[in-house]
Amino acid sequence: MLWDDDVLAWHIAASPNPEFIRIAFEPKAARWAAERGSMEAILNIEKASLTYLGVLKHTLSQVLQ
Repeated sequence: MLWDDDVLAWHIAASPNPEFIRIAFEPKAARWAAERGSMEAILNIEKASLTYLGVLKHTLSQVLQ
């Protein structure tokens, strides 16, 4: 996602919004990590992601019962 400098300045001047920060910067940070990370680091990220998905599925199954 591309952000215009004026839009970024407006969001930065406003009160902090963690969701905006995540949406604005997380995709680029993930891309940089994938491009620059060692194979070990990338595998650790993948393992953590799969663990998170497993926890999420378990939690959703508990909520939906």
